Amino acid sequence: FESVDKMMHIKDNGKQICLCHFPIAEWNGFYKGHWHIYGHIHNNKNEVYEFMKKQEHALNAGCMLYDYMPMTLEQLIQRKPFV
Repeated sequence: FESVDKMMHIKDNGKQICLCHFPIAEWNGFYKGHWHIYGHIHNNKNEVYEFMKKQEHALNAGCMLYDYMPMTLEQLIQRKPFV
């Protein structure tokens, strides 16, 4: 690893992204359409899952949701309605 960070902001294919292990209700750029990629809740279908799936630009990147295969941002976006 080059670094281990609690939160990181990156740009991918022109999209601004907030990376954080934990799902958060509002992230930097939330009101500007920036994306939030998170994990932590795995494939649990709890209250946090129900809240986060309603967030248009939030993506759960829990590896168990994707057969433990790496996913690109575009792949996560395409799969969002199904996870």
